[in-house]
Amino acid sequence: MMENNSISQSISTQNQCLLIESVENRKDSNIEDIVIICLDENANHQTEIFNELIDIVYSFQLFTNADECIDYIISISLTKHVLLILFSHQFIYSYIDQLPKIRSVYILTNSIEYEKVQNAFSDKQLLLNKLNNDVKLFSNQLSLPMTFFNNIDDNVKEKSVKDLSKESQYFMYMHLFIEILLHHLQRNEAEQEFLDEVRRCYDGNQKQLKTIDQFKQDYNPNQAIRWYTRDCFLYRLLNQALRNQDFDVIYKFRYIIKDLHEQLKQLYNKQALEPERFNIVYRGQFMHKNELKVFEANQNKLVSFNTFLSTTLDKDVASGFIPGGCAGDIVPVLFEISIPNSSFESTPYACIEKYSFMEEEREILFSMDCIFRIDAVQQSAINDGPYSIKLILTNQHEGENVLKALTDYMKKQMYNNVNDLGALGFLMSSMGHYDKAKHYYELLLRNLSPNSPLIPTLYNNIGTLYIWQGKRTEALHYYEEALRIALKILPKNHPDTAATYHHIAVVHHDEANYANALDYYRQALDTQLKCLPENHLDIAAVCNSIGDIYCSLGNYNEALQYMKRTLGIRLASLPENHPDIAKIYADIGLVYQKQGDFKNALEHLENALRIESKCLPDNHPNLARTYHRMGSIHRSLGNYTEALKSMNKSIEIRFKSSSEDYNAIAMTYNEIAQVHAYLGNHTEAMNYYKKTHSITLMSFSENHIGFANLYNNMAIEYKDQQDYSEALNYFKKAIEIQAKFLPRNHPDVASFYSNIGSVHQAQGNYSEALKYFEKALAIRLESLSENHPDIGDSYSNISVIYFFGHSDYTEALKYQEKGLQILLKCLPEHHPKIIDGYQNMGTIHKMQGNYDKALQYFEQSLEIQLRSLPKNHPDIASTYNRILEICIKQGNSTKLKEYNKKVINIELESLADNQSSFVAKFINMTGNNPDRNNYIDDVKHLQEELKGKIRILLKNLPDITKIHNNNEVIDSNQDKFAEALKYCNELRVIQLSNAPENMLDVANTFNMFGVIYKRQGNYSKAIDYYTKTLTIQLTFLPENHLDLARTYWNIGNLHSCQGNEVKAREEWNNGLNIVLASSEVDDQLMNGLLNKLLSP
Repeated sequence: MMENNSISQSISTQNQCLLIESVENRKDSNIEDIVIICLDENANHQTEIFNELIDIVYSFQLFTNADECIDYIISISLTKHVLLILFSHQFIYSYIDQLPKIRSVYILTNSIEYEKVQNAFSDKQLLLNKLNNDVKLFSNQLSLPMTFFNNIDDNVKEKSVKDLSKESQYFMYMHLFIEILLHHLQRNEAEQEFLDEVRRCYDGNQKQLKTIDQFKQDYNPNQAIRWYTRDCFLYRLLNQALRNQDFDVIYKFRYIIKDLHEQLKQLYNKQALEPERFNIVYRGQFMHKNELKVFEANQNKLVSFNTFLSTTLDKDVASGFIPGGCAGDIVPVLFEISIPNSSFESTPYACIEKYSFMEEEREILFSMDCIFRIDAVQQSAINDGPYSIKLILTNQHEGENVLKALTDYMKKQMYNNVNDLGALGFLMSSMGHYDKAKHYYELLLRNLSPNSPLIPTLYNNIGTLYIWQGKRTEALHYYEEALRIALKILPKNHPDTAATYHHIAVVHHDEANYANALDYYRQALDTQLKCLPENHLDIAAVCNSIGDIYCSLGNYNEALQYMKRTLGIRLASLPENHPDIAKIYADIGLVYQKQGDFKNALEHLENALRIESKCLPDNHPNLARTYHRMGSIHRSLGNYTEALKSMNKSIEIRFKSSSEDYNAIAMTYNEIAQVHAYLGNHTEAMNYYKKTHSITLMSFSENHIGFANLYNNMAIEYKDQQDYSEALNYFKKAIEIQAKFLPRNHPDVASFYSNIGSVHQAQGNYSEALKYFEKALAIRLESLSENHPDIGDSYSNISVIYFFGHSDYTEALKYQEKGLQILLKCLPEHHPKIIDGYQNMGTIHKMQGNYDKALQYFEQSLEIQLRSLPKNHPDIASTYNRILEICIKQGNSTKLKEYNKKVINIELESLADNQSSFVAKFINMTGNNPDRNNYIDDVKHLQEELKGKIRILLKNLPDITKIHNNNEVIDSNQDKFAEALKYCNELRVIQLSNAPENMLDVANTFNMFGVIYKRQGNYSKAIDYYTKTLTIQLTFLPENHLDLARTYWNIGNLHSCQGNEVKAREEWNNGLNIVLASSEVDDQLMNGLLNKLLSP
């Protein structure tokens, strides 16, 4: 209901809507595109006009209450065009702009107030005559179903200008659908379906039912054009079905579509011999501005009108269909279509002037499936004049066609079905319309005898539809029924029996019943090898599935063997752009990913995506699967932005497709959660894990293997949040599920052991951690290739235990070197694990006193970071600190100055990037103050003032680490936090302008930044600023100064708050070494560091 200044507030709500019985009893009042709505407070008037309206259009509604009338207009489909008749409530006319669905308004009144208003009548018959003419006009103006195609390549001119460079996948499916419609049909059956449908639509409309009876009595194929061009049930229903791409209704009209096509073909052949040929035709229609923009963006490209296209030889007649100018978002368009002197027998057109019901229009009618090139789109020089769109008719069946081989192959598959219903089921399933496919298969089942050999095939087909929708229980029911019937009525080694074994195996595989699945797969393959040639595509499919199950079991070499056999058969038997070739490329890519061979994995998935992009609709589930796998690889490679991009694309496609494979959506959410976890977005990660859990429960019980992986990832997240008991609880859940499905040496078992080890490590239980890390390494060495990155991870994990748990730097170095060498072979150099490896090597060498080696590794790490991270990233600052520390240890003053200068330059660049008003004001002050002494005094005074403000704020600011993470208290003080940070930033600006003379003052300011961010709970930012503090202190303080130890203490505490106990202990250890070596004494600091390092 419209509110505020809307119509409804001015309208009485006392009257009730009139429901005339005959209107109530109509079964479908929305069978047409145009809806007439009549509003009259006098019910008697409506009764009088009822029979007259039904002669004009069958879709209409009668109202006595304006509110209900308006609600109805708002509620109907956007595709409907409303013609509103006002017998009363004429004041509504001024509000019509608020209801864009209303195409035209008609007023019946004797009031002189409306005598100059367009479509205002005092005579009812004149109104009805105008309404009748407008319905016919608007019917011809409705938008047509159109599909646009990409341009052809540069070599096309060497072949033929009519060559279709790249047929879209939608064209391929529409062309196949039209093939079915034009296929040989059983006329009596098709005619009866057609008549039943049109009678159902016009049940209760005596005028149209009488016309339908006349059609049944008088119609013959030579009158197809005459009946189509007559304004009656046929024209209205067929055009609406074609416009809406309603495949079910279109199929029921195949009887008349075939006759229309054949009559046009006959006329085309006859007229082609005539000396006078026409080469330009016209069409006038209104078009939405968005559609016009698509035409403008696709000039010199191709467009298909997936309907019968009505045009005229007379430009004036075409212009007569678009009277007036632009109205809102609707614009008039005049098509000018050029027809080359070529053969177009496959998509015929003809002059139907002598055969049309409307002989005066000099009409040229094109059959369905015509393709045109968009030659030009031009705006009229006349104000509000029609746009001109110039098209050139082409022949899509000439020359080379990118999808021609695939189209021909799919035709063969389609025609393998014994009749049109089977072909339709195949086509609908190919398009992803699974419910429609099931409908056609079930229709065919009803027509078969009980012992028909087609029954098992159709049950298999329906089962597969359920599989694609993620409904395994329903699928298994149909597959088992197919097997029961097949074993009863088919020979023992029949291919259909093998197919059923295969399908049952797939369901068990999805349910992680691997033993049952493998047993059925082997029965399928054994049966096939006895009844099919060795390179048969069904054998390829079963080999593909066996490869899948070996991949699930962690037997990757065996998986590759079967999958490569599949690829060989498919490459030899299928067109190069077939989706099944794309699938096997994607599956092989997954195996390579499991093996850690990311380069080969990505290469195979890119091959899959290239093929799928050419031959599948944009919303096909296979595309979603490929994007998901590519995202997973990018995650493994540390390309997190690319990973999220691919994952979100996968989710977008899943939601647009008709598939209800909730498990696939859950798997992608699980991957997205892992990416957010790696990026430190822990809240977002946990949200996605919870989504994954809820969605997975829609497909599986909580004991399914899929939950093992989810619980493993959730446990890692709890570990990162320092909730170690919850982490171990989820790891325990994961292992209990995993033990039911996977062998003890499966790589996933190793991953679980490794993750449990990391929890014990974080808790300081180094002996327990080492036990789990060694278990993980043993399994990985047994089940993975020698250069798999997971083996590199295991070596690195063990190295950390020897370093922190045993202070055995020799063993730590040995394992770290092994791990780094493996990671360098299989990961890109910018991967975070490579950077960590160099950092760890540098740290171990530093502890051994090998400063030259330590410096070498830290500089290698820094070089990668500077290429792959923002210049002000905290990890870069941390690496500078390590390098500065080594330079101090070496007494290398030259290097110390070099790196200190780089650090200052980073801060100065950051200062230059800061466009705040204070920065501008201060820079202006420094540049325009002629009195240096006064300037220095002003600056000192300003610094002291800012420091005082910061100290006052710090006294009152809460600390989240001391109030048990009370976010409400923190939130209520955000303005004060922001004010403190503002003063710190202003102080930083002043101090950096005089660098490097007062760099220790800058360090103190950075320290205050760290304090504020720590109290606010922003630990990452706090670490960033404490690290900057340390960078300056390492340069300008003695190497054993206690302020260095205090900063290490602060950084360690923050890493601990983030759950990174390894980094925390490293920082605390650095601090303790300084305290023990310092001549100064701070017992509180030393005891605090010792307690941290000695606690478990």
